[in-house]
Amino acid sequence: MQEEDEAYPRKTVCVVDDEKDITTTIRRALEQDGYVVHEFNDPIKAWEYFKENGKNCSVVLSDIRMPSMSGFEFCRRVKELRPEALVILMTAFEMNQSEFSKVMPSTSVDGFISKPISLKELNELIDKISLITK
Repeated sequence: MQEEDEAYPRKTVCVVDDEKDITTTIRRALEQDGYVVHEFNDPIKAWEYFKENGKNCSVVLSDIRMPSMSGFEFCRRVKELRPEALVILMTAFEMNQSEFSKVMPSTSVDGFISKPISLKELNELIDKISLITK
């Protein structure tokens, strides 16, 4: 798998949400679109994976509300370890960059997407932020 990840660095996504049905649905849809997807239902396990394999994840998609570690904290850690990693936060409520900056002024995030997620919108957002950072 590592060779595939390195061959397609912009096509690898880590999905983190404590609800298995959400991560499974997103994983299946993204895989159909050619992405390599690493799916996690525990943010602590996702963080452990990211510390060891973060260079292989070009995009991190994380829920905000999770037990044991919030998406805000997960995002902060990801950006501290790999500032160039693209991070998208998922939320059931409306949030934008200016609101996020008030909550986490020292952490950047590359995009937000509202639940229920439109997979078309998710693909468009990943494409958009990937182009911006090239």
